[in-house]
Amino acid sequence: MAGACRTLVRDSVPPQISRDPERELRTMLRAMAHRNTSRQGDEAICISTYMDVDPTPLLAERPENRLPKLLHILPVLSKAVLFAQGPRLQEPGLRWAPQTFLNPHGYKEDIQFRTHYKPDGPGTDLRELPPPYLCSKGRGLVAFFSGIKIESQSSNTFAEHFTVRVSAEKTFLVDLDDTGDHSYTRSQICADASMEFAILFANERKTRSTPYAMLVEWLGAAEDGVLRCKRQFEVSIEDVDDCILEGTRLEKVREASYQGHLIPMCRWVVD
Repeated sequence: MAGACRTLVRDSVPPQISRDPERELRTMLRAMAHRNTSRQGDEAICISTYMDVDPTPLLAERPENRLPKLLHILPVLSKAVLFAQGPRLQEPGLRWAPQTFLNPHGYKEDIQFRTHYKPDGPGTDLRELPPPYLCSKGRGLVAFFSGIKIESQSSNTFAEHFTVRVSAEKTFLVDLDDTGDHSYTRSQICADASMEFAILFANERKTRSTPYAMLVEWLGAAEDGVLRCKRQFEVSIEDVDDCILEGTRLEKVREASYQGHLIPMCRWVVD
C-alpha cells in the first residue's frame, strides 16, 4: 500500500521536501485532485500511508467516516485543506474540510501560504507562523490569518463581484469563486441580515500572483481571545488599482460596495 500511495504522487514530489511534512501533505492533496480510487474509504488510507501514519484506526471505521477520523490523527495539517474545492463535511468542528480530495474536486492550486509575519511595533523581527491544528474543544481548525472585517452591508446579499473599502487610499475587489462548495447562483449570494462577515487572506496582499482568500461568517471572539468564524466561500481578492473594470463586472461592482477595516495577523478557529 505504501508503494502504491507514493506512486500516486511520485512524479510531483521533489526530494527536498522530505523534511517538510506540511508541504508534503499539500503535494499529496494536489496530486489526488487529479485522481480517483475504486472504493470509498481508500482515499483516507492512501493519505495516511503516504504520511507514515498507521492506518489501523481508519480500518475500524465505516468508509464514509475515515476522512474525518484521518483529520484527527494526522501529525500535521495544512491551510490547503481550507482551499480544497467541493462539498464540505457536515460534522460541527470539521465543516471547514471537504468530503473528498479526489477528482473533480480537491486542492487544485499550489497556493503559497504565508509562513512568517511581522508583529506591530518598531524594531520587531519576522516570526514564524505556527502550523494549523485542530482545536481541542472541537470548534474547528486553528490557523493564523490576516484579513478584512466587513463593517457594513448595503443589503443582505453578496454579489458575484463586490468591493470593500478599508481606507481612503485602499479598496479591494472581491470575486466569489464557484468551487462546488454550495448550490448557488453566481449572480448573488444570500445572507441573513444579522450575519457578519470577514475575508481571510491566504498570503500577503502585496503579492498579485496569490489572490486567494476566504469569505467567512464572523462569529466573534472566544473566551481565550481567538476569533471564531465559519467558512463560507473561496474568493479571489485584488487591489482595485490593479484591476481592469468594464462591462457587467463594472456595473455589479458599482452596486455592491462595503466598508471594512484590516485585521492584523491573529489566531482564528475556522469551522
